[in-house]
Amino acid sequence: MLSNFLSDPSSYFQPVVVFLIGAAILSFVGYMNWAGDVKARAVRWIAVHIFRNGIRSDVSADHLFMHVTTILLIVGLLWFGLGVGYLIS
Repeated sequence: MLSNFLSDPSSYFQPVVVFLIGAAILSFVGYMNWAGDVKARAVRWIAVHIFRNGIRSDVSADHLFMHVTTILLIVGLLWFGLGVGYLIS
């Protein structure tokens, strides 16, 4: 398998790119949710700029943030899984 990977990189280019994009999306979602106060600052920005500091805008902003990161997580897991599945088969 390793010899095929090294001898024909054009056939493995797309799965490697899909794998790397999936890993980058998963890393981004992880960073946004768990690194320091990034999530709190993002939620506050959404509350101020999208919901215009209305009543319970902080709760709405948190829900919007969580929905967007959930969709990104699903897409990242799908791409990561497809890349890994093709590379190990």
